[in-house]
Amino acid sequence: MNKYLKLIRIKQWIKNAVVFIPLIFSLSFKEPSLILNAFLVFIAFSLCASGVYIRNDLADALKDKNHPKKKFRPIPSGQVKMHTAHFLSIIMFLLSFIIIYPLGIKCFAIICLYIFINYLYTKRLKQIPILDIGCITFGFILRVLAGCFAISVLPSVYLILATFFASTFFGFYKRMLEINLKTNDTREVLSKYNRKILENYIQLSAALFIAFYTFYTINREQKDAMQTEYLYLSVFPLVYIIFRLIFLLHKENNNDDPSELFYSDKHIQISALLYMFIITIITIC
Repeated sequence: MNKYLKLIRIKQWIKNAVVFIPLIFSLSFKEPSLILNAFLVFIAFSLCASGVYIRNDLADALKDKNHPKKKFRPIPSGQVKMHTAHFLSIIMFLLSFIIIYPLGIKCFAIICLYIFINYLYTKRLKQIPILDIGCITFGFILRVLAGCFAISVLPSVYLILATFFASTFFGFYKRMLEINLKTNDTREVLSKYNRKILENYIQLSAALFIAFYTFYTINREQKDAMQTEYLYLSVFPLVYIIFRLIFLLHKENNNDDPSELFYSDKHIQISALLYMFIITIITIC
């Protein structure tokens, strides 16, 4: 069972939590039916993303066998047979379709578009610098849009832009971690990046994310929607998380996945809990 959990990368499901952003910031969580809709989108995207991970692992299986860390993944290590992985990916996609279809054609179209973009990523775009991160970023925007459509909420421009730059931040951050790992990585695109370029992209993305999220919290329309003047307080723990991640970037040499830092770094964990506490207090009171 453990090998299959590793194959579908269940730890990565945390990324799909962004589908709950529209639910929270529109105060729609007060409606049980809308909570259920958002939860179904989360499950659908988690299953779909797992299917995408499996397809990527199948495409890179031969290369991953020569990687010091990736060779231990279920497919390149031989723990899971390729035909079994192929069948499991199809099951993941079918389940995601079945779950999301009742939520409407827009949500269904979004998850189909997500799969198509990731197909292009696997086949070609992951080898092209900037576009490789663009595919990842677009995937997160699709998640937020699906979260909006599932509960019939119009997406905020500031929220979409904040999501965009947060995604580019983590995308370029991951590339920097992969370079810091100092391995003969199987990613062809890594040879086309260098630390200076990535540092510039990371800093610019961080600054723009903080700026647009701040604009979002002080926007009059959002203040009226949440009936509070204090949403801006949530900016502070987010800024600390970003600064902490940048700090760790120059110390982390044994990891190539930013999401692992959320599971291992206490500073980030406490800041994330503080952020959730602030949002909870603001939305309840």
